[in-house]
Amino acid sequence: MPIKVGNGKWHGSVGGILCAPIDKVWTLVSKTKRLLEWMPMVERCSSLDGDDDEPGYVRLVLGFVFPQQDGERSWIKESLVSLDSSSHNVDGVVLHAFLFP
Repeated sequence: MPIKVGNGKWHGSVGGILCAPIDKVWTLVSKTKRLLEWMPMVERCSSLDGDDDEPGYVRLVLGFVFPQQDGERSWIKESLVSLDSSSHNVDGVVLHAFLFP
């Protein structure tokens, strides 16, 4: 069952093509605490609620994901909605964010 958040005005996705075995990539990107290993612009990733790698898990991501003119770091509080190993798909929702001044 899809989760509807807010007014549905904003929707986005991230994808890419890598020259690497899917099992090796999935082992890295499917672990919620390993974000720092594959996103160099992330300085810190903190668990806030729930169990790692399970729907409902909430984390706070801090870093230079969206650089600010004043040098401040951006942050995103996000929740894991689903993690599907058969389709190699991760779905999440942004709960709160400081991305743009």
